[in-house]
Order: sequence, then structure tokens, then C-alpha cells
Amino acid sequence: MKKLERKIINTVYTFETKKTVLELILRISSIIIVGFCGILLLVSILRQLIEQQTLDMLQLFKEDGEIIKEYIGDVINTLYEELPKHDVLILIILSVTLLLLVLFFIKNSGKIKNKIRSLRRYWKRY
Repeated sequence: MKKLERKIINTVYTFETKKTVLELILRISSIIIVGFCGILLLVSILRQLIEQQTLDMLQLFKEDGEIIKEYIGDVINTLYEELPKHDVLILIILSVTLLLLVLFFIKNSGKIKNKIRSLRRYWKRY
């Protein structure tokens, strides 16, 4: 009877270990993938703006304060018109998704740490 109990407990701990490791891998990889896609999209947007020479007008900010006040509306309007709006929308969605994934991971990190500690204690014993 004792061997059967030990075998059942071992099976449960094996299942929980696999589940915890898979959960960690999925969460970390999803954060990395969404972050990487966001960085690639940001680089693509910046590359488009450089090709259109839109960022050259930001040289205005090296000028006097009065010139900046006078032309800030035109600069913002031009940036808005020349931004690839579809890509920017996707970048915003990716950023919000990444933020939510990181917050969810941080919120549940205590539970995951306790699970790992418990599993490690069990596997050290046997």
C-alpha cells in the first residue's frame, strides 16, 4: 500500500513539474516574442520615416525657443500625416499586450515561486 501511495504522489508531482515548467516557458516566450515583434515594428516605422526624410524636420528643435513655439504645430501635423497609421496602431496594440503580459507575470510570480520551491523540495527528498 505504501508503494502505491508513493507511486501516485510521484506521478502527481511529475505532472505538476511538467505543467509548471511548460507554463514558465510559455509565459517567458510570449513576452519575448511580443517584445521582439514590437521592436521590429518600431524599427520598420523609423526606417520608413528616415526614408521619407520626415525626421529631418526635428532639427528645428535645435533652434531658438521662439522658433520652436512658432512651428511646433506644423511639425506635429506633418509627423501625424506621414506616420504609417496602420503600423503605429499595431505597435500600440503590441505595447499594451506586452505590458499586460508582464503585469500578469509579475502578479503571479509569487505563486510560481512557491510552486517551484515546493517541487524542488520534493525532488530533493527523492
